[in-house]
Amino acid sequence: MATNGATTTCWSPGSSGRRPGWPTWCVRCRCRLAARSLRDPLTGLASRSMLQHELARRCAAAAGTRARIAVVLLDVRGMAELNQAAGSAAGDAVLAALGARLAQCAPTGVDVARTGGDQLAALATLPVTDGDEHAGRLAASLRDTLVESLTAPAPHLSAAAWPTLHAAVVCSAPGGDDPDRLLLAVEARLRRRKAAGRRDVPDPRAPALPV
Repeated sequence: MATNGATTTCWSPGSSGRRPGWPTWCVRCRCRLAARSLRDPLTGLASRSMLQHELARRCAAAAGTRARIAVVLLDVRGMAELNQAAGSAAGDAVLAALGARLAQCAPTGVDVARTGGDQLAALATLPVTDGDEHAGRLAASLRDTLVESLTAPAPHLSAAAWPTLHAAVVCSAPGGDDPDRLLLAVEARLRRRKAAGRRDVPDPRAPALPV
């Protein structure tokens, strides 16, 4: 397409995406930046932007069905104190170990991410249930499963440095929900739990999440 004698280069399938004259190092730099926006470099988990994209995709897929979306938010406690006492490298080692454990132990079909400095998250599409109470129990079971999987200290780290977690979960209505509203809801619930000083522990009465 030309405008006032100027030519606009349009992308087409099979093209490399490089503009004429771009040096190779510039293209590589752009690729690294794009990859960094999708993955957290410390933990290797999905980034917040990638989590938001996946949440929007799941909500769109659930539209017109009875499926529900569960969002879990995990806040790592005591990281500021650990960084101050042992240095930021020690805090980074704990977060990296938590991320690796979360990725390893997340049930099949659950996406995990690091959404902030000391926050991790998980998304799941719940199986169709008969009512809100059953869906809530499934969502709580997912939260408890993730918290329990992160309870034992990593073998290569000091048990004294291993943190506990605040955790919160929200569940959408059947057919999904607005993804931004779901994130705001779980963040608000987590803030309330932190303000109340509650530490989530697994509920043995909750059913296991199907995998």
